[in-house]
Amino acid sequence: MKRRIFFALTSLLVSLAAMVSCTSSDDGDTGQIQLGEGQANSISFSAGQTPGEIRFTAAAAWSAYTQTTPAGGVGEVEWIHIDTSRGSAGDAVVTFTLDANRTGASRTAYIVIICEDQKVVISVTQTADDSAGEDPDKLGSGTVEITTTRYYNQSGNSENPTYFPETHTYLIEYHSGKPLRMVSRWRDDLTSGSGDSYYLAEETWHFTWSGSEVVAESKTVNTYYPSGKVVVDEESRHYARLADGRVVEGNYKWSEDDKASEWTVAYDASGYLLNTRNNDATTTWDKYDFTWGGGNVKSIRSTSGGVVTITYADPALLNLHRQLDLNWIVPGSLEYYDFAAGDITRIFASFGLMGNQSKHLATEISENDGHTTWSCRMTYKENSAEKTVVTATDFVDGRPSDYAEWEIKYNNIK
Repeated sequence: MKRRIFFALTSLLVSLAAMVSCTSSDDGDTGQIQLGEGQANSISFSAGQTPGEIRFTAAAAWSAYTQTTPAGGVGEVEWIHIDTSRGSAGDAVVTFTLDANRTGASRTAYIVIICEDQKVVISVTQTADDSAGEDPDKLGSGTVEITTTRYYNQSGNSENPTYFPETHTYLIEYHSGKPLRMVSRWRDDLTSGSGDSYYLAEETWHFTWSGSEVVAESKTVNTYYPSGKVVVDEESRHYARLADGRVVEGNYKWSEDDKASEWTVAYDASGYLLNTRNNDATTTWDKYDFTWGGGNVKSIRSTSGGVVTITYADPALLNLHRQLDLNWIVPGSLEYYDFAAGDITRIFASFGLMGNQSKHLATEISENDGHTTWSCRMTYKENSAEKTVVTATDFVDGRPSDYAEWEIKYNNIK
């Protein structure tokens, strides 16, 4: 009798071991899913907006999703966005993007990969410190070099355009993730009878950081040739107050203005833009409501009637740099889109200070006031951690007008 019980227990243990080897979520080296070499079951990231990936081999079709606890959870994890969520048998990769963590605390969630009867659970932890694993003194201390040539259609004829090029160069200097100075230079030829044939313009921005406040001051100086005359063309001051690393209110004023324009920003609990308000130096406040989907801003609606629509046609175009948001920089001047940034220069939005950025780069931004549609279409030729090359073409009611070629080089910025 005892011998039969012993054999029965042995058989049961063998069966249980076989079941565990097929379905365990703690072992990615056997069964239907084999994790890639060096791929851990636990991954850690710093606080910034960060792309990630999980490499593995699947024996059959597979899918991936997020959950809030190792055993499961209600709803998707809002701060993890999976770009590649399903595939077929063979070598595979799950790509994903983490929103910037501005909660002040470390957070953990889970990516689950399922292949037939096997489930592998990968824990994803994001610290509250941008300097995790890096030297804090060197984090984001570097430069961005930008060359952009805008081609203006002087003929006004979209069928037979005559383009006039104007090239601007920019140098942006950072320290510890914050912009300190930006200098732009360009040449403008003159056709008047003033005696000078052209001038060289230099626009300089200085950023002064103090606790939760930042002031950005700009000055444009033109030097005329051959006379050598120097003229201060434009000056402005832009102030913002920050909370949790995001701008929440501010004002801006040009030297010729009598009164400063004020603006405010509201976010949801996860740090996504809900709305901005801008009074444009008047007593009337316009509100701009943001709609998000899949980690991207999809539309912006103004109480004054303007509607901005944003398209992301290429899922491979990730918004890689949390210190420089190309979605606010590259598009041409769009009035409603400018005002939606609070400060219409887009200066704080461009430097990633308006909460979570869209995880992808936009391929078209259009706005309509009920009568006319203005749009800018972006064609990216290169987008990497080191360099971005893009063409931005402006349209009016579907007819092309001006366009610009951009080359952006990143030197040790994130």
